[in-house]
Amino acid sequence: DGTTNMLNLGDLVREQETLTTLAYDNTTHQLTYTGENGTPVVLDLNEGAVTYNASTNILTYTDEAGVATPVNLNNTGLTYDPATAVLSYLNTLGVIQTVDLGAIVQANETLTSASFDPVTGILTYNDEDGTANTLNLGTMVPNFETLTSV
Repeated sequence: DGTTNMLNLGDLVREQETLTTLAYDNTTHQLTYTGENGTPVVLDLNEGAVTYNASTNILTYTDEAGVATPVNLNNTGLTYDPATAVLSYLNTLGVIQTVDLGAIVQANETLTSASFDPVTGILTYNDEDGTANTLNLGTMVPNFETLTSV
C-alpha cells in the first residue's frame, strides 16, 4: 500500500544472538567455558591433560583422577589447534580471543623425577618441591631377602 516500514536490524540481531564466554582464574587455575545453552564447563588445569579429536571437533580435559570433561567445539565459534595448544573463540564484538592452554598447563605443572645408581644401589627421587630424597636399596633389599635351597 506504499507505506514505508522501518526495521532496526541491530535490535533484531541482538535479540537472536547467543553468547559464549571463556574465562581463566589465575588463583584457582581453572578455565571456565560457558556455551550458548548457559551451562558452564569448568576445567581445573592444575593437573591433567588436554586432548583434541579433530574428526569430532571435541576438546577433552582429563584430570589427574582420570575424570574426562569434554567440550564440544561444534557450532560455538571455538577452535583448537593441537599443534600450538591454542584455543580460540570469537567474542560478541567479533574479535578473536585466544587462550594458550599449553602455557597454562605448563605454568601449573609440577615436576618429579627419579634416578637409580646401580653401582651404589641408591634411588634418588626428586619431589614436586625439588627436594632430593634418597633410598639406599643396596642396604634395604638384603633385609627383606630370603634364601631358598632345594
